[in-house]
Amino acid sequence: MAANVEEMNMRLNKTYSLVLLLSTVMLSETVLADSVVRKRVVTSEVGKSYQRSAVRRDTQGNSSRRYTRAAEGSNGGKAYQVSKVKRLEDGSASKTVTTGINGAGGAHYNSQKQLSRDADGTLSASRTISGETRNGKSYNAEVSVADGQVTRTQSCSDASGNAVTCR
Repeated sequence: MAANVEEMNMRLNKTYSLVLLLSTVMLSETVLADSVVRKRVVTSEVGKSYQRSAVRRDTQGNSSRRYTRAAEGSNGGKAYQVSKVKRLEDGSASKTVTTGINGAGGAHYNSQKQLSRDADGTLSASRTISGETRNGKSYNAEVSVADGQVTRTQSCSDASGNAVTCR
């Protein structure tokens, strides 16, 4: 069991290193057009979906992009994702992605990923995850990367709210 946990932590560290590298490239290469807003809604017999993107830039060199997607199934399940990217004139940048899923049967999942680069080039990242099954079992986890260190915490509980081992 301990070997599995150690192997999982090594994979997690490698994954976050790759995420930081790819996101750094993305943040430095993002080219934003000025004041572009697009919206699209699609409806069918199995559900509907919504997409919206907006890009803003000011005269000081600050820019932002927000991309929203949402969907709803005919059975009542819903999902959304909001992605925000900001670049400031001082060279700092950030990206936040928030995701939520609410199942028709009562289960739900929420996730938030954040990546930032300070004006001096310092990188940090974090991810928070929470979820609950339709019968009340829950999972919560947080991973953060800062100053070359990866920190991970997690907790699980049964339907009565008692702490249980996460599997």
